[in-house]
Amino acid sequence: MGALFMLEIEIDGHFHGTPRVPKPWVARIEGPDPKYGLTREFISPFNDWENASRANSGNIYGRVAHFPLRRGHIYEVSRLEGRPSKRHIIREFAWLGDAELEILDPEDVLDRVADTGSPGVSLETDDGGDPVGKVHGLGYPSPMPWVVRDNRRLFRLGEHQVYIHADRLLGVRDDEIVVLAQEEAWSWLR
Repeated sequence: MGALFMLEIEIDGHFHGTPRVPKPWVARIEGPDPKYGLTREFISPFNDWENASRANSGNIYGRVAHFPLRRGHIYEVSRLEGRPSKRHIIREFAWLGDAELEILDPEDVLDRVADTGSPGVSLETDDGGDPVGKVHGLGYPSPMPWVVRDNRRLFRLGEHQVYIHADRLLGVRDDEIVVLAQEEAWSWLR
């Protein structure tokens, strides 16, 4: 199973449960998901109130959420950053290896989850647009994992593999995404 690692994130004293100031969360990435891009298992935190104090405004400061993480997994972390008056939400991916958390680019996460066999090539589509599926032969294509970056869906496509997007067959040749004719796609699948 692997050793436990506790990730500590302070919970903002201005938390009111609004989307603008949400509670922090951590999720283990389990694989691709056709609806949300990645399957996430959310980790329940243990709250530490030992150094918490209430301000005159009624807000509580100093409460810390402890998230138990297991080594050898990829996690997505959502937390607030910045001064209390200028907080903004940070969402980042991390790998917990033998040492500490290592921050990963979304491309690295997708390469690991999509199992393209080598570093992939990025394809960005409209956020609400058509999904990308990996073609294995006859039958339905497998949905590809994706993440949202700058209001666009980011997919990673592997070299000499066939994909379908918006009724077009796509492939990667020499690190370039190319549109494939049906005959060419069949030859790649053999």
